Amino acid sequence: MSMATGFFQQALRGNLRDFRTVEGPDLIQRVEPFLEWQGRRRALALWPFARRSVDSSGPLVEVGLSTGGRIRAVDFVTEDHLALTRHPKTLAAAQEAIAQVGLRCASSTLGSHHDGAAGRLEAALADFLKMDHVLTFRCGWTATFAAFKAILRPQDHVVVDSGTDPALVDSARCATLRISLHRRGDKDAMRRILARIRAKDTSNAILVVTESLSDATSDAVDLRALREAAREYGAFLLVGVTNDLGCGGEDGTGQLGVQELLGDVDFVVGSLAKVFAVNGGFVAARSPAIREYVRCFSGVDSRSMAMSPIEIAVALSSLSVVRSPEGRLLRERLRSNAIALRAALAACGIGLQGQPSAVVPVVIGTEEIARLTTTICHRLGAVVDLAEYPAASRGQAIIPLRLTVEHQRGHLEQGAQAVGRAVVESLAILARLGTDGHKLVAGV
Repeated sequence: MSMATGFFQQALRGNLRDFRTVEGPDLIQRVEPFLEWQGRRRALALWPFARRSVDSSGPLVEVGLSTGGRIRAVDFVTEDHLALTRHPKTLAAAQEAIAQVGLRCASSTLGSHHDGAAGRLEAALADFLKMDHVLTFRCGWTATFAAFKAILRPQDHVVVDSGTDPALVDSARCATLRISLHRRGDKDAMRRILARIRAKDTSNAILVVTESLSDATSDAVDLRALREAAREYGAFLLVGVTNDLGCGGEDGTGQLGVQELLGDVDFVVGSLAKVFAVNGGFVAARSPAIREYVRCFSGVDSRSMAMSPIEIAVALSSLSVVRSPEGRLLRERLRSNAIALRAALAACGIGLQGQPSAVVPVVIGTEEIARLTTTICHRLGAVVDLAEYPAASRGQAIIPLRLTVEHQRGHLEQGAQAVGRAVVESLAILARLGTDGHKLVAGV
């Protein structure tokens, strides 16, 4: 085996989990192996997380790669599903807010007044979700962390399905290590876990955590069944709605609306970034005590800045579009794009799972195949993401194709064909690794 082939194989192997736990007294030296591994992937354009958007206009984007080159391709990475970041109403709202109050908020969320613009946004979200009380944050992760940190204690339990975003699970671990996982959609397994916990512990709380729609599998779970099981065992249900709020369901309320559970779950958390054109987040609850407790005891509100007046104005404007007849038309167009892309991928021999949604997750198989496929897709005119551990199970990987209403049929066909061809080329490269497989991706 040549040195070049060995270098290439090393770049394909391993994942972030291999470097999650490090030891030694030197804080810098013990993370050097990670940088070396990352460097091998960068050198062969197998590290997709170093892309830099040079120019973006609609569904086409010019991207600077880690190897120094640039490509112009169809964008399947940007999460702006209804294209509200360039909507005339949101742009006008941002400009008006700048003219009135300037560029930023000057206080923490805890210290800001919630009877002004922030209060209007929280009231609008509460009405949209049919939840009585909402608290906003600068981003979705901060909102999720705040909710878990405030309402959970180390002795409490969290029951979460394996398809839930790792960010939710990591946030829960900041509050308690009593976390039980079950296979997504396996209601019987979840009930067994709840029964086992309650048989041993009747003194502490149980929080059941799930996502209304999984980004990794594009599937929905039976939220009503989860709610009923939680109530049976004295547990509470928290639903993350980041992936379908605003862009799913006829009225934009996602699976909570589709399953007629608006206002009928205990807690709702989510990000505004994927649809509402701002990096905000929120926690929604039916209890005013929870809202105020999260404000005062999460440790987030007193230490981080509130959403800026510009972000609030844009979020309010986006929400008005989402709830309007125009929003319904945009969601219909987005769903049509999802159906068309799934059909084009199937025609290229790509297997799919889940249901049509704003993200079409292509389950590639091993991390090696997915890394090569992602890189080759760029050469073939499609900028795509790579979801590997911890966003996917160790040894597996997903290419999530993110859609917007601005994608045209030609863009979707180009993306599907790029993925199909890239998978074939990747398999050929891996088959030739014993000889000169590394040469087949040189210069990509």
